[in-house]
Amino acid sequence: FFLSNSEVGDRKLSLTTFLYSYVCGNHIVWNASGVQTFSMRHVGQRVDNFREEISGAVCEWMETAALPDESFIRRAKALELGDSKAEVVDYLFNRRSLAIGKALAGRAYDAAEEFEDLHGNPRSVWGMASGLTRISQGAFADERETIDAAAGRLLEMVN
Repeated sequence: FFLSNSEVGDRKLSLTTFLYSYVCGNHIVWNASGVQTFSMRHVGQRVDNFREEISGAVCEWMETAALPDESFIRRAKALELGDSKAEVVDYLFNRRSLAIGKALAGRAYDAAEEFEDLHGNPRSVWGMASGLTRISQGAFADERETIDAAAGRLLEMVN
């Protein structure tokens, strides 16, 4: 969230809440969603009222802002790609849109299995996307982009 105020009263007291992907070095917030702004002119005792109103709004936002993402992750964790490593690897290899080989799919499965306690079932869409992402972190830039794109396409399967 951003909270802004003026020491001399030349602008409104405001609170802007949102979810975002990242902030770059230029302090630009990228892929903000669920943006909500609350503001009030900064005069007299209204600031005290604003504080009470905002605290309720912030609490509500903290409890609900991530619900769509949490729901998506639950669905991705529930959607299994196969009953065994071999089935999952074959499934990933046979999906032309993913454009990954069997060796990479196998390495991704192994990475997902190694971090199963963190990411969940390695046979799930979420587990395999996490495994692919883990593999990409050790790759050179050109291969990393290809692997991360495959993980993104895999996640697109979740409705």
